[in-house]
Amino acid sequence: MRFENLTPDRVKTRHMLVARHLAWHAPISRRRFLGAGVGASIIGGALGAGLLRPVSASAADGIGNVLPIPTTIEVFGEAIHLQAPPFTGPNTDPSTVWNFHGASGIAFMDTSVTRTNRKTGE
Repeated sequence: MRFENLTPDRVKTRHMLVARHLAWHAPISRRRFLGAGVGASIIGGALGAGLLRPVSASAADGIGNVLPIPTTIEVFGEAIHLQAPPFTGPNTDPSTVWNFHGASGIAFMDTSVTRTNRKTGE
């Protein structure tokens, strides 16, 4: 390292980077490591025993029941509720919900790959 190229702002930046690195990779004591493990075990045991239960999220008022689209496509002998515009007609909707109010989209991509070894360039 050439010290004549170090300006005061570069020295300050280097010290900040070293401090940030040491903060993220600080050594951890055995006591702190075991304490974290015991805490995680207690929470896991409480979840497993059913003492802590997740709270269900409240959804906003909607339009009611979600209905699947009435049209189906046969795939491997199984009827599925799906519309794919190129295959089922140009004016079909790609949504799978009949009473869906919003926007939906679909993409069919046809791509090719060229493999190049970065070291040899081949």
